Amino acid sequence: MIKRIAALGIIALASTASAWAAPKAQTPPLSLLTTDMSGSDLEFLNTAAEEGLGQAALGDLASKRADAGPIKTLGEALSKDHATEGEGLKRLAAEKRVSLPATVSPRQKQIDRKLAMLAGEKFNKACMDQVIEVQQRQIAAYEAGARSEDADIRKFAEKSLPPLKEHLLLAKKIAGIASAAKLFKTGIPVTGASPAQPLAAVAEGDSASSPATAAPPEGSLEMADANLIAGWAYDPNHPNQPLSVEIYDGTTVLATIVAKDFRGDLKSGGKGDGKHFFMLPTPASFKDGKAHWIRAAVATTHFELPGSPKSVVVSGTTP
Repeated sequence: MIKRIAALGIIALASTASAWAAPKAQTPPLSLLTTDMSGSDLEFLNTAAEEGLGQAALGDLASKRADAGPIKTLGEALSKDHATEGEGLKRLAAEKRVSLPATVSPRQKQIDRKLAMLAGEKFNKACMDQVIEVQQRQIAAYEAGARSEDADIRKFAEKSLPPLKEHLLLAKKIAGIASAAKLFKTGIPVTGASPAQPLAAVAEGDSASSPATAAPPEGSLEMADANLIAGWAYDPNHPNQPLSVEIYDGTTVLATIVAKDFRGDLKSGGKGDGKHFFMLPTPASFKDGKAHWIRAAVATTHFELPGSPKSVVVSGTTP
């Protein structure tokens, strides 16, 4: 009996000591450390991260396996977009003490496996269908984030939405979706020498090299951002002949590109055979934090396309 009482006493003392001992350090998931974040904000952060990873995976596949130039270039841009957007999302999540998905979703893995079995036109179409689907889900998530009561989340989502919508519209045009068609505008000859029209200095006194035609060129500089420069150019006098387009940074020629890639909306809009689209990656040298004014003009005529100029500011360091 005495031994039993002694044993119980030892157990009691051990229990008391255990109760006062420092508990084992346990690190809960970061998302559990946030007590004041709404469920909708958590859903936005997780969905944005998941769809961003999906976009990057599709972009990587498109850049490596597509046999159409615009799709390969768009794929590279999508991968770069995720790298930039993903870093911003990670910083925001860290500030809010929320953990984010680190790998693509099971759904995206299944899609990637199916795409890996396709090639050529079948791959191009299936890949673009998935790109558009992911971008639409991304935009839906970011639109929800833009309605957040959290000022940081709202600001991040609002800033991210315009480029996401631009890239979705571009993807639809490349895929040939009729609903993406826009009103076609006629090119405007450059006149004057204001800062808004620096190409005028290039064109000045050069009218002899720009013979009059029955109809002026048409086209548009539709996009210029951190990763892509894109648009279209068309000569109504030679409907199936591609035009060369000069891309400028201010008054400096960055590149000359032939507007020769197909877009369904151009063909359905009566622009010849529809092969009048151009797209190129934004130069890495733009990563200097400065404003670059992008313009597009029909080569040799200095006929500037509507939509010019577009300002591009890319943060980062030039390699």
